[in-house]
Amino acid sequence: MAFFPAAGLLSAVAVASLAACGSPEAPASEPQQLPSPSFRATSPNPKAPPETAQFGRLVGSWDIADETLGTDGEWTQGQGAEWHWYYALDGWAIQDDWIAPALSVEVPDSAQRQFGTNLRIYNPKEARWELAWTNNLGPTIAEFTAHAVDSSLVMESKGSGPVSRITFFAMTDSTFEWKMERQLSDTNWTEVYRIHGRRRP
Repeated sequence: MAFFPAAGLLSAVAVASLAACGSPEAPASEPQQLPSPSFRATSPNPKAPPETAQFGRLVGSWDIADETLGTDGEWTQGQGAEWHWYYALDGWAIQDDWIAPALSVEVPDSAQRQFGTNLRIYNPKEARWELAWTNNLGPTIAEFTAHAVDSSLVMESKGSGPVSRITFFAMTDSTFEWKMERQLSDTNWTEVYRIHGRRRP
């Protein structure tokens, strides 16, 4: 997902307008230096909502074991993944990069490897997290909201797609559990995917 700073766009328009009016161009050896916002940060912004720490505790790199519920009702071990979390948008948000299977696992075709990213930012006015997910194998944007429930973090899907719920739970400094549930009827939720995370040394 690309971000284009408004300041840079306006500056480009201004330079083009001046050139059209016959203003001298800047020498090629002296390119115009435009301010660049910091999209990745090493810590939360001190002015960010304190709730940023809820997902912030997951910042770092994780090895993932996963399981999928089959149509026969049996759980199948997946190939695993790697998951990298970091502060973004000058420390106001948290972004994570998902790679499945991990780069250490060989795949017959590189196009079969999933690269995905989540962007998470806390909305204090609504007292909830706003999230967006996309990946190379299903190039659409999935939106979620999330909130803390006791010691867990619960994400709920938005929009007209399948109704799903994702829960991070049993979180420690070095491990966490994760589950995805689908609402297959008006009242019943069915767990369909599991993740077991272990922090890399």
